[in-house]
Amino acid sequence: MRHPLTAWANTIPRLFLLLCGVAGCQTVPAVAVNPDLPIPETVIFLGRPVPADRSAVQAEVLRHVAPGLPVDAAHAGMEELGFTCLYGGFSDKKPCLYLPPRTLPELLGSDSGYAARAKHFHSLVCTTAVNGVGDWSQFSFPLTVTLPYDEEGKVTEVEVTEVLPTLSPYAAYFRRRPELREPIGLPVEQARAVMEANKFCCAYGRPEKQAGDRRPYLDCYAYDERLLDGDIIRVHLFYDKAGRVTEAEVIQKAGDFDWLRCLLPNPGDSLAGGVFKAVAFPVRLSADLIFMSLTAGVNH
Repeated sequence: MRHPLTAWANTIPRLFLLLCGVAGCQTVPAVAVNPDLPIPETVIFLGRPVPADRSAVQAEVLRHVAPGLPVDAAHAGMEELGFTCLYGGFSDKKPCLYLPPRTLPELLGSDSGYAARAKHFHSLVCTTAVNGVGDWSQFSFPLTVTLPYDEEGKVTEVEVTEVLPTLSPYAAYFRRRPELREPIGLPVEQARAVMEANKFCCAYGRPEKQAGDRRPYLDCYAYDERLLDGDIIRVHLFYDKAGRVTEAEVIQKAGDFDWLRCLLPNPGDSLAGGVFKAVAFPVRLSADLIFMSLTAGVNH
């Protein structure tokens, strides 16, 4: 989740400058993203290109989880594939009851909606997001897989929602850098040099983040800083046995404290920039917290 002050930082920078008390804060101006970007027709799902279509995604899920499988095993298997799963959409542990308690209206004779609520209650709900193929994953596709189970705890169905695109929160970063192209096909060391020339820090990753995807990859990240917050852009460059990059995956999930890390010195800063950020940190953080409280007050 992006930091709640992002909108403030992009819309009222002059007020931020006044609060910071500096005129030369380093910030990247916001750039509008073209709403007519072509939506990819293919996504990368479980390390493979798959059509951005519900039936195609469902077929891939069925290769790993099928009706008849114990739901606890399905839970473990889906999380190994990178999904986050909750029983009934709310609990890490399977409920002791198969059916939810009836509400007062239901006890008084109104069963409207109870069947659907009961089915959801004894379902394992798994969510993830996958990237569109190409152009630095400027679109991602949230996926929800629902696995209803019977009273014996065995999966009865595999339901997949429509595969619909959402604009990546990092799309603007890559749109501002049209010269930075996905290094598909390049030798991994050459790709690393390209990324580092564009202020990414890179290191070889450990291919154990998912049981279903053990490909080796180059782990790269860069800072996209604003006055009072920012983003950390994380990219995994997967490569084949010949050492050539085959896929560029932009990690769509932000770290919990990315906005705070963007206020602190980082490896890409010059000596002067790092010193400035260290000295200005208390002022910038104070301004950040002030606007966090103001935003919370407006939302309430």
